[in-house]
Amino acid sequence: MSNATNGAFSLSYTTNFFRYYIATSPIVDVELVNVETGEILGSEIWQNYETEDGRFYLQMVADEMPESKTSFFYRVTLEEGITVDTHGGVVFDPDGN
Repeated sequence: MSNATNGAFSLSYTTNFFRYYIATSPIVDVELVNVETGEILGSEIWQNYETEDGRFYLQMVADEMPESKTSFFYRVTLEEGITVDTHGGVVFDPDGN
């Protein structure tokens, strides 16, 4: 699996976030793993579909907003059962900085 967007992390000021990605199959489960502590922040998949050019679009929502600016990477499970830790992720910034 690889990011179809160029850049390791995206920035979110809400608990909603999204990612285009390239993979062998759709993602069926996502965990957000804190880059510094390894703690897992739960998330739920809202939308997941394949685009016309063969990429996938994934829209997710985190269970909660961290209290301070925090970086997470994605731990994803693909449809065929493979679990992958990605280089991409999301930075949540509740202060909007």
